[in-house]
Parts: sequence; C-alpha cells; structure tokens
Amino acid sequence: MLGGTTAVVSVQGPVGLGSEMIGKDRLMTAPEIAELLRVEVATLAKWRVIGCGPKWLRLPNSRTIRYRRADIDVWLDGRTFQSTREADDAEPRC
Repeated sequence: MLGGTTAVVSVQGPVGLGSEMIGKDRLMTAPEIAELLRVEVATLAKWRVIGCGPKWLRLPNSRTIRYRRADIDVWLDGRTFQSTREADDAEPRC
C-alpha cells in the first residue's frame, strides 16, 4: 500500500511454455476453431489448402497447426455484411 491506496497490476502474457497466449493473441487449435465457426475440422483443412480460410500458422519443427483468435476475428469481419446486395457485390470468396 502506498499512501492508503492499493496498487493493482494486471499482467497479460504467455501461458505455459509460450505456445498459448491470452486474449486476442491466444493460439487456438483447429478443433477449437471448427467448434467456434460450427464447421468440420476437415473444412478448415480444405480452406487451408485452397487459401480461403482464416490465417493460420504452423509451429516450428512440427506439423501442429494453430490459429490466432485475432486472425479469426479479422477473417469474420471481412465476411460481415449489412445486406444481401452488399454480400452479392463483394469479391467472390471460396
């Protein structure tokens, strides 16, 4: 306590060995993203192959695929419309 007040410190940073992060920087698995988007894990795999899904990353020296939550939000924002006309006029997507 300093002068009758209590200091509160909030720390956001790596969790565990640094492979998982908190909040928007959190790394999520394909099954977690599939559940979030309500699609099959195989659909995410197909999107990775044809390049129309959200950005993803492969962990070093591994075949492990992860997605950043922030990248998912950006990808979803790019597919959000206010009208069917706006959606129809948008650039074709996968």
